[in-house]
Parts: sequence; C-alpha cells; structure tokens
Amino acid sequence: MRRLSSSLPRFSSHSSLAYGEKEKLGRGRWSLHDVPMVGRLRGILARMGRKLKFRLLLGFLVLLGLWIFYHSRESRSVQG
Repeated sequence: MRRLSSSLPRFSSHSSLAYGEKEKLGRGRWSLHDVPMVGRLRGILARMGRKLKFRLLLGFLVLLGLWIFYHSRESRSVQG
C-alpha cells in the first residue's frame, strides 16, 4: 500500500535558499529614498479607498476653514 506522504512535495532547505538567492542577485536592496516624494504620495493614494479619501478631504477642508476663520479675525482685530 502506498503512503500518503510519498505523493506530497518535498522541500529541501538547501535547495530553496539557493533558488531564492539566484533571483535577487542583480537587483540589490530596495530603498525608500530612491523613490521620489510624488511617487510615494501617489502610491499611498492609490492604496486608499474612496471613502477614506473623501473623509480625509472633508477633514482637511474643515481644518482649513477653521484656520482661515481664526486668522482672519486676528488680522481684523489688529488693524481696527
């Protein structure tokens, strides 16, 4: 009778390491500093969902409105 384990794939730690390293030899390590800021921001925005983008935009607009409101009051009180 044939054993169930005889049909399973066999993984050797020595051969799998050599195979994985061959693939990465010419590329070197990936660095975050090599990617421009615009590319990083586009990547972050691409991974966000539509609802999250809308909520962040709404929060930014509220904060911008509050900032403009309080700074416009300061400038009027200093002048008059």
